[in-house]
Amino acid sequence: MLFLSSAGALIGVIVALIGVIAVIIAVIVVMGNMKKQKNLPIVTVEAKFLGAKSNTRSVNENFTSETVDRFSGHQITSNYIEFKPKQGKKLSFKVKGKIAIKYNDGDTGTLTYQGYKFLDFVVKESGLTPKVQTPKKGKTVLFYGEAEGLDVMVSSKERIKYTLQDMENILAKLPQDSSDWFFVLKKADGAELMVERSGETDVLCTLNIGREETENTMSYADMISYVKVFFQDI
Repeated sequence: MLFLSSAGALIGVIVALIGVIAVIIAVIVVMGNMKKQKNLPIVTVEAKFLGAKSNTRSVNENFTSETVDRFSGHQITSNYIEFKPKQGKKLSFKVKGKIAIKYNDGDTGTLTYQGYKFLDFVVKESGLTPKVQTPKKGKTVLFYGEAEGLDVMVSSKERIKYTLQDMENILAKLPQDSSDWFFVLKKADGAELMVERSGETDVLCTLNIGREETENTMSYADMISYVKVFFQDI
């Protein structure tokens, strides 16, 4: 019995040791890939936006795809965007959801990337076909964004006109939405305001006017006032 107990303990130590070695190897590989990616050149090319797609898979509590229980499993969504440079093969990048719905199919412009990392895409000519919408009274801005908890999903391909009252209806409910929501408002003069959830009590507001960009982290109450001011300046 003593021999069996000692053998079992030895096997346990060996298994634990193998696990530690596997983790160390994985960390070394990841760090090596990150270093390699960081040293890659930043490339800028003229390209056309071909579209966005997403892939959703179920994972267990260990975030692996093996033995997923339908009651305790999690859903992970990966978003990808694809471009066709004027020269060369198609390029695909994994991005956040707010980037995936930012561009319109057919947009052409300047793409900047580093290895497999998407950096920026400056649109020079829109591929968007104007959509006829019932005229609204009062000051309006173009709106697109996503808030899963409020069942709001408007892509940049189908931006819609929003009045301040439209926005107030959404803003009042946003504090109860725990998803990574965001929305973008754009005025006729090109000024753009992006608002995104930054935590349980804070939001990040990014204002773009011309080539100037200003970022401010603020409370929900301050954000609502900020949006109202954005409308007043129309």
